[in-house]
Amino acid sequence: MDNLFKGIYSKFTGSTGASSLYVALTGGLHNTQAPQDTTRPYAVMYLISDVPFWTFDSTFENTLIQFNIYDENSSVEDVCSLFEKLKTLFDDTVLTFDDYYNYQMKREFSDLAKSSDVWQYSIQYRIGMQEK
Repeated sequence: MDNLFKGIYSKFTGSTGASSLYVALTGGLHNTQAPQDTTRPYAVMYLISDVPFWTFDSTFENTLIQFNIYDENSSVEDVCSLFEKLKTLFDDTVLTFDDYYNYQMKREFSDLAKSSDVWQYSIQYRIGMQEK
């Protein structure tokens, strides 16, 4: 899964335009857990599931990844803007991996919630990979 996380992070850091997700997430994108005092807004990605399957001559991975975006701005507009930037970057994109071809990245779920004055937008993607 290291290749998957590297591919996602590489796509994120490669989006450096003024209106990009990389610029907008001032606290960055973190794998599994952000450091204790991370400045908001930030995002965390983590693996929900990874199911291998095979055909006669190919190996595949069917992976579900979740991104959580956190923002403490009182307005819902800011976290929704971050969600739009994440969609622009990752919806139907092709990620680059060393050992796999990426043939699918589909958004399957999103949920917006607010708890203790912190907005959380959760977004799940199904990622399909075939071994090279």
